[in-house]
Amino acid sequence: MTSSSNNNTNVENITNKVATVALDAEEIEVEDMDFHEEQSITKYDLRFALVGRFLTERFIRLNEMSQVMAANWRPGMGISIQEICPQRFIFQFGHEADIQRIQESGPWAYDNHPLIFERWWSNSIGRKIGSRLGEFLESDPNNYLGARKDYMRIRIKFDVLKPLKKMINMKKPKGEDMIQVTIWYERLPTYCFQCGMLGHGEKFCHLNYATEEGVSVSNYGPELRALPRRATQLRIGEK
Repeated sequence: MTSSSNNNTNVENITNKVATVALDAEEIEVEDMDFHEEQSITKYDLRFALVGRFLTERFIRLNEMSQVMAANWRPGMGISIQEICPQRFIFQFGHEADIQRIQESGPWAYDNHPLIFERWWSNSIGRKIGSRLGEFLESDPNNYLGARKDYMRIRIKFDVLKPLKKMINMKKPKGEDMIQVTIWYERLPTYCFQCGMLGHGEKFCHLNYATEEGVSVSNYGPELRALPRRATQLRIGEK
């Protein structure tokens, strides 16, 4: 079964897969994901959804593509395909078995145009991650525009008197395996590679005095800094 739906207002809230930070051995568990908000509006459980695009500049006709992909995939519990923004699609399946089979048996293409896709992450997931890092403020509404990304941009407020977080562990629904989410920071000021605190470098860290030898250990590195956004990542219409 295929369809393009009237759920666009809900799907506009979709954001891409996350990006960002953790303490030494600290593990932060996000409780089982709550998808009830999305489920109340859309027909399928968005835990079983992919977001992707076809590698082509040609216009993809939703109805024709949906029929072909449904015939190729033959999902046992149905599928709904929606266009969430120009040339970007969400593929909603009815069961985890279908989505796993399709991920494992790729690559896939339509009209000889390769399909690239990722698992779906919702704005509510961004909120939960942001709340574990500090106070969630907002997510970038352009997370799905432009070139393919493998991250989600969110804005948070956090306690600068605590070490930066490098990653968090998220528990999948129904007790499945953990997902490790790496954290990157934009426009990050000076921070210490030893203790992860803002405002000083490792030469002036109090951990230098933890031993008589003054041995320093780098628990952090430059990888916390997000790379500058390229011109290709500008919002549509910007110059």
